[in-house]
Amino acid sequence: MNEANEIRKVLKFHLNTYPGSTVIDLYKSFFQDQYGPGHLLADEDAAWRFLNLELEEMKSQKRHIAEPCGLGRSFYRLSLDLVVDKIIDKNEYFEAFIASSKTFIPVQVSTWQQQWSMIVPLIKEEANNLPTLEEDLARIDALLISGSYVMSHSQAYRDRYDPHYRIFSITQRDRLGVSF
Repeated sequence: MNEANEIRKVLKFHLNTYPGSTVIDLYKSFFQDQYGPGHLLADEDAAWRFLNLELEEMKSQKRHIAEPCGLGRSFYRLSLDLVVDKIIDKNEYFEAFIASSKTFIPVQVSTWQQQWSMIVPLIKEEANNLPTLEEDLARIDALLISGSYVMSHSQAYRDRYDPHYRIFSITQRDRLGVSF
């Protein structure tokens, strides 16, 4: 399957699974497959404290699968529901998260810009009815021009899906025994 068809498949999956998504949310999934969790781990102690705080405040939605980030070539999202529902031990989950961040060297922002520029026309083709399409694309362009790449989920996505997850390498996903 060629790259464009793989991207179309990912877009269809994401839009069918999360119909309230925006371009920002699609972008986030693709960039997570390139950059993984590394941008979240400047301070492991702070990451541990934040994980515990998040676990205290959330309610499980019984999301027990690994969801590919973007094309799923490097990273997957594993919901914190797996910890809340005692499927995975909290310490083991966190250790795998940390290990995931240490075993991957991210691409340069300029390389990511080139990859993203190949995804944009396919988004316009597959998801041209998204309400904030052009506004979101302009925000992403400005972000990339500034030399950055990190974006949070859209408020609409957070309100509708209440996401609670961390990003794991395929190796760590497999070690934890979570499948797609």
